[in-house]
Amino acid sequence: MDDKKLLTISIPTWNRANLLNTLLEELTAQIISQDLQGMVEILISNNGSDDDTHEVVEKFKNSYPFIMYNRNPSNIGGKLNVLKVMELVRTDYLIYCGDDDKLNIKNLKSAIEFIKSKNDLGVLLDSYHSKFKYTEKIEAIDAEELVKNFFWYVGNAGCFIVKADYIKTYVAKFGYDFFNECWAQTQLMILGLQNSNERCYVGNWNLPSESVHDEVMIYTSFYLWRTCYYELLLSINGLRNETSPKVYNAGRIYLKKSLPQQFFNILQCGIFTDEPGMRKKTARHILNNLNMFSAYEKLVLCIMIISLSLPTLLSRPLSDIFIFILKGKKGLVKKGDFVRKELSKKDKSQKDGKSIRETEFEK
Repeated sequence: MDDKKLLTISIPTWNRANLLNTLLEELTAQIISQDLQGMVEILISNNGSDDDTHEVVEKFKNSYPFIMYNRNPSNIGGKLNVLKVMELVRTDYLIYCGDDDKLNIKNLKSAIEFIKSKNDLGVLLDSYHSKFKYTEKIEAIDAEELVKNFFWYVGNAGCFIVKADYIKTYVAKFGYDFFNECWAQTQLMILGLQNSNERCYVGNWNLPSESVHDEVMIYTSFYLWRTCYYELLLSINGLRNETSPKVYNAGRIYLKKSLPQQFFNILQCGIFTDEPGMRKKTARHILNNLNMFSAYEKLVLCIMIISLSLPTLLSRPLSDIFIFILKGKKGLVKKGDFVRKELSKKDKSQKDGKSIRETEFEK
């Protein structure tokens, strides 16, 4: 038996030296305290940062031999860096961790013991913070069930461990351009499960610790529209010829069922926190891509376009009435808290363009 480690914590990063430093301080301390340095590696992929990211990584790398490092000469884009930090993994499994995320290493130790007990594990999915909670027992599901209940949560609110061979196999087969801008990791695990005899095990592992994502990401109607609906549709459509009809249809059904909540989220950002130019940008993008959607989706999206196009003096009071009818006074309070938080982040981003950022999709 060689000394190959089992799991890599894959961390893509760009211009967030302070956040990365805090994350590495916590991860290294926990790995040592849980005596996992023989089982776990950390791999950081620096996407051409021009802050102190390189110096931060070198400091930890020189102190901890279980830290691996990739440094892109320039920014290759978010998607390619995500794929790179998974493709370069040397262990059998990896867990994806954003530079604004945190992990419970003590609970990760339990997950590692579970992985070692299974010879058919392709994906381990943590449902602890997901809207769709399974029972306390661990359940095995197939690709169709994964897509039906977890397609969005796998890449965002959820936490997952995936077999590294999935990334190496399908990046080599299809190339980088095949994969979606936002949901490459989700596509990879679906491809892996669909084309193997391995299984996805789901349980309430409680792997993610308190993330600072909401503190450092600026939410706009365009960001939410692209990540939570448009790009998700593209990722589902991109797998249509590579998965079974059942898996594809499960993805489309999930997307349609999620539309009312996405409608609410997108409009809340668009009407109460976006600048007029951003609202117009979102409305225009939806309009230009309406032909991709079903009749039901087109109806809902047309209402969204109209709502985003109304003058602020009209759209805001109408939206407040709508929120009050649907969610009562608590809904209005929650909306007010959200608006204040987003406006505060926008103000801070003017002073700190490094760690607080709005995700952009255009190169």
